[in-house]
Amino acid sequence: MNWMWRSDAPPLQERGLARPRSDARSSRVAVPDRPEPGRLNLFQRTMLRWRELHPYNAVHVVAIPAPLDARRLQDRIQHRLERSGLTGFVLDSKRGRLRHGGGRAVVDLKILEGRADPTDLLWREIEAQLNTPFATRGEFSPFRFFAVDAGDSFRLGVVYDHFVGSGDSIALLLQGIALLYIGTAMSDLPALAPRLVPPCRSKPSSI
Repeated sequence: MNWMWRSDAPPLQERGLARPRSDARSSRVAVPDRPEPGRLNLFQRTMLRWRELHPYNAVHVVAIPAPLDARRLQDRIQHRLERSGLTGFVLDSKRGRLRHGGGRAVVDLKILEGRADPTDLLWREIEAQLNTPFATRGEFSPFRFFAVDAGDSFRLGVVYDHFVGSGDSIALLLQGIALLYIGTAMSDLPALAPRLVPPCRSKPSSI
């Protein structure tokens, strides 16, 4: 499931590179098995160890130039997660496994009224989210969302358990939600990890 921190790349011979010259010595060398599906790579397992000491979260925020409609936003988040297959996660941290069974997305969305001072409220919420842990075992969602209402626009943030993916894929996930919110078709959204896995405009500004 390592949809960004990919550990299942095929052996070099399967990527079009020349096979090593066969001789008596090389014929005795066993080809290592591919990693098991759902098995976290070394870096991911290391991050799980870090989060035993303190939450190892990350946050991205996008500015959406439209009024906040909480029901519409929740629907777009749910749609993006479900269509991207990012639901039904089950973590076995002791064995370093992460499975995802799909199904209906459970959206954790917090709405904040920030019209008086949206920037200050945004930074305080980012700090709080960075220090709030995710579940350490069993079924869970590695994503939480929050929106700061600024009147004619709003800021949408996603906080995520960092071992599930890198920042560029999560930024594309968030960008896709923002584009869905302002009316872009799902088929026109960017893939989550275009350089690593196959697919499963005036753009909003982001940080």
